[in-house]
Amino acid sequence: MANVTSYERPRRGILEGVLSSLRPPLRPSGSLMDLKPQLGVKEEIPVDQLYQALLNAEHRNDIDRINPWIQNKQGSSAWGPVQILKDTMEEARRVGNLTPEESDYVDRYKADQQTVDPNDKVLYTSIAKKLLQYYMYKYRDPLRVANAWRWGERGSAPSTQYFGKDKDGNRMYGLEKDISKPGSLGSDPDYWEEFRKVMGL
Repeated sequence: MANVTSYERPRRGILEGVLSSLRPPLRPSGSLMDLKPQLGVKEEIPVDQLYQALLNAEHRNDIDRINPWIQNKQGSSAWGPVQILKDTMEEARRVGNLTPEESDYVDRYKADQQTVDPNDKVLYTSIAKKLLQYYMYKYRDPLRVANAWRWGERGSAPSTQYFGKDKDGNRMYGLEKDISKPGSLGSDPDYWEEFRKVMGL
């Protein structure tokens, strides 16, 4: 079995049957942080909820939600439940404190060796959640996390944020893409609507 940070079920109280439907089924444990209300949201937002919100936003029809282990239909390298790009996988290695097995999975993923092997599914999910944890800690805003996931960090950044120079020596700045603003660059109302439903925004 994959060597990843474990997720454990929350402890049950006396009203186990009644309250079980009110709690998220899985909670981060181990090295993953609990995302508390001080992050600017009304309720605690575990990384599992962010993952589910992105899954629903990326896969908006019931057939894809039943089996989300698919390639992006628009021809990008994105794959799986939260449609991770190859570059996003490399970003996860840079910031995600990955285990050796997870790091090996990143190499295989980037070499187009995505599989639906149960062990690989565990690794994919663990890596995605570690990166989501990093984004939430960095941005402290679920909408900014969704924009970074959808458009990349530069795509979602303000136009005043400098990103160095491109290969031709041109200065690069944030593109301010925002899924939540109709008519703006990066607007994606359907993606935003699905993300909002799960997050309760």
